[in-house]
Amino acid sequence: MAHRHGSPLFLILALALVFGLGHQSGDWPGYLGNPFLDAPNMFYPLRAWGFDQVRNGEIPLWNPLILCGMPNVAEMQSAIFYPPNLVFAFLPPARAYNACVILHLFLAGSFTYALLVYYRASRAAGLVAAVIYMFCGPQVTHLFAGHLTLLCVIAWPPLLVRLFDHAVRQPCWRAGMMGAGVLALQLLAGYPQCALYSVHMALALGIVLTAWTWRKERDGHRLAKRLAILAAGLGWGFALAAVQLLPAFEFVPHSVRAAFSREWTATHSLPPEHLLTLLMPGFFGVEQYWGREFLWETCGYVGVAGLVFALLAWCHPRRRLVLFFAALAAGSLLLALGQFSFLYPLVYSTVPGYSLFRGHAKYLVIAALALSVLAGLGLDSALAMEKTRLARAARALGLGGLALAAAFLLLDRSFARTEGVPEIWRQVIEWETGASVQAGDAGIALTWERMVREAGRSILFILLAAAWLGVASHRASSAQRIAASGFGLLLLDLAFFAWPFFAVTPVPPESQRPRRLEAAAPEDAPGWTRRPVKPHQPVNLGMSQGLATSEGYVGNLPAAYSEFFRMAEGDDPTRVDFTFRRSKNTPLSRLFAEAGPALGPPQEATSMASFPRAFWIAAPASSLPPRRPPEHDPDAQALPPRPSLWPVPVASLDRALTPVDLEQYGNQSVRIRVPGNAEGCLLLTDTYYPGWSARVDGRLRPVFPAYHAFRGVPARAGDQRIEFAYEPLSFRLGLAMSLFAAASWLGFLAARRMRRWSPIRQF
Repeated sequence: MAHRHGSPLFLILALALVFGLGHQSGDWPGYLGNPFLDAPNMFYPLRAWGFDQVRNGEIPLWNPLILCGMPNVAEMQSAIFYPPNLVFAFLPPARAYNACVILHLFLAGSFTYALLVYYRASRAAGLVAAVIYMFCGPQVTHLFAGHLTLLCVIAWPPLLVRLFDHAVRQPCWRAGMMGAGVLALQLLAGYPQCALYSVHMALALGIVLTAWTWRKERDGHRLAKRLAILAAGLGWGFALAAVQLLPAFEFVPHSVRAAFSREWTATHSLPPEHLLTLLMPGFFGVEQYWGREFLWETCGYVGVAGLVFALLAWCHPRRRLVLFFAALAAGSLLLALGQFSFLYPLVYSTVPGYSLFRGHAKYLVIAALALSVLAGLGLDSALAMEKTRLARAARALGLGGLALAAAFLLLDRSFARTEGVPEIWRQVIEWETGASVQAGDAGIALTWERMVREAGRSILFILLAAAWLGVASHRASSAQRIAASGFGLLLLDLAFFAWPFFAVTPVPPESQRPRRLEAAAPEDAPGWTRRPVKPHQPVNLGMSQGLATSEGYVGNLPAAYSEFFRMAEGDDPTRVDFTFRRSKNTPLSRLFAEAGPALGPPQEATSMASFPRAFWIAAPASSLPPRRPPEHDPDAQALPPRPSLWPVPVASLDRALTPVDLEQYGNQSVRIRVPGNAEGCLLLTDTYYPGWSARVDGRLRPVFPAYHAFRGVPARAGDQRIEFAYEPLSFRLGLAMSLFAAASWLGFLAARRMRRWSPIRQF
């Protein structure tokens, strides 16, 4: 039977290669993703730097090149332990990036095809579902935005559904354990939000299947077995990913995500009017986007033909299957509405992990998967449907397309026009954007033109789908030709939509590629030198150029560091922003790794002074235990209260700081020689975080938070060597748990296979 599926899988691979490599050329070498969004600003430097350390035999638990240092494994988007990411250790970063994208496009398509085959659909139906899920709006727009980790996660849900469906329906322990492995891969891939949505989908599937089988069997033993398989599969999946999850769980209470408000979590919800993107993906523009939210957060397009096929699934004989995926699509769209949904307060307060994330419009990923399955089933329904019903559907769809065209013509002719644009269109844009739009604005004319073109494209494909239904109703051709023409129509629809989103970012020049971090020689500089940030350079300049910096862009960050950074900028310390770029030179900025003129236009920020990263502060021992900020220090008092060392007021730092030499500065270790003439405190302007220990002349000493966000070590007078080491207990426990879970998981699967093929069992 396997040879029957070779041709469809080869076609899926060919499509992934064509779309993934079609924009590459010798004149424009690079990696997939918009040059101004997250691919160059975050994921490319993060992968290039992280796996450069892996090639050198080191697991980068800590990243010293961003935000004065932060935990690398605990920031899950590092995805160091995700097996497919090993391609970054063997290929140049740009090629590895493209290979990773192409691989996951192929996996998304092939797993969706396998899911339809599991549901006994035809090969054509499997191809329809695969192409929709590969090139739907949530997939390609996030690729355009450079969200590599999200693309890696959303490749796996079709396989997760396939395995948990089999595990609960049979019931089958082996399928449940294989589902645990798929869930672990999703968790390790680095985008926990969509992995959480997959868990929600698996739970819904398991509960619904258990309820259906209970009504038929009324067998308490099998009911308990099904629930046990579902719980064990999910639990084992989390255990397999513990090496990534435990450091992440440790990070959450120390991060800004620990105190997110419900209002903040509600941001990037799907505005109800953006449901129009299911039919017209470019209604709010693409090149000149004017929607309320980001394009990649709100586009749920699955193709006009895909929606038509999904509607035809209502006539499929497997009604329960259709009802489940229809309910899954509707429920996912409802949850994607976020704050615009009446369910939001209930879900926010009851669903574990929901409050840690924003952007719940990403539930569109689950909706797209459900609609792709329905579309595949709908194609089979059309091939088996009675001629009269198909003819009625063709007429209704054709009349609907013509009515939509007439409505647009009426809109164009019935309202007053300004500079060739209906006045109502200007009012629509003002309502959506909340900004006043001047009559005659050239941008309004452009948005109107693009919307009319988008509406025309959608109407054209509606009419083509109606024509396809008409041909199918006459049965003038064989079922294979009808199925092939339906697949071709869908592919043409999605190709026109998806192709522009496969943008390419040029590879950075050799001078900007990351290099292994080494200590600066004392004679070259007393500490770490810093280069100015220019607007055309990536946000994560530290990882791009191998420099320690207080700036960067991450998906999570330490709360104390965020508060201190905002205060240093003269900003509200409680404001959350994951992109840090300094613009001021305040007194508090003396504690950062750089000093010099305020950062401004490139011609003003031509040089940055060499600045030590470690200082000795002479202070009496009585002032060193953790305490509140000094009451007479207005800068310190403006920060949220946290236990911290404050040897001297911030305003007195000029006179108190004595630079010391950094002998060695690495990813997980720092060695400093301190010529202390009096008792005091060593201040290292690296982010304070649990897991760092210090040894003073070989003796273990506690590390305290100093000046709210950095590391301080009290020490005696006299010359001494202080060594910092990052050895987080969460990582060691997580590694032990993952290794034990992996060994038992492999043993369980091997035992089940041996039992299955045992000669005694067969006898």
